[in-house]
Amino acid sequence: MQVPRLSVQIRPSRQLVIALILLHSTAVVCVLQFLPGAWLGAGAAIAIVGSLVFHVRRDALQVSGRAVTAFTFKEHAQCELTFRNGTMLSGRIESSSFTAPLLTIILVRPLPRWRRQVVILMPDSASQQELRQVRVWLRHGVRLGMVDSRNT
Repeated sequence: MQVPRLSVQIRPSRQLVIALILLHSTAVVCVLQFLPGAWLGAGAAIAIVGSLVFHVRRDALQVSGRAVTAFTFKEHAQCELTFRNGTMLSGRIESSSFTAPLLTIILVRPLPRWRRQVVILMPDSASQQELRQVRVWLRHGVRLGMVDSRNT
């Protein structure tokens, strides 16, 4: 059975900015509260704030050159990512990708490299129709092209 292609343009997401700020702020509070010693807590808090800045720039606001701005699902669980700087990357969608109405996380394992790419979609990242199609594609379309590791 042939699976149709699905292309989606990703918009910057205010909801993802808010979620990242809330989660990273909670992590900073926990680190400062529970780690012994002021230097250890301060160092961990600085690392968490650095992580926040990195992910807000790349994933939420898409101002980084390595921000994923579009993707295309293809047959056999293949995916093509388009970055803000114009480069493209092909890879295979991992079965551990997550999909729900409020959050979709697509894990793509690039073919030439070992490090996977992550695409995060919130309700304001694309139109509701496109997000619904992505959820259906991930639940059903990917499985048609996945290899069962128990049978290989």
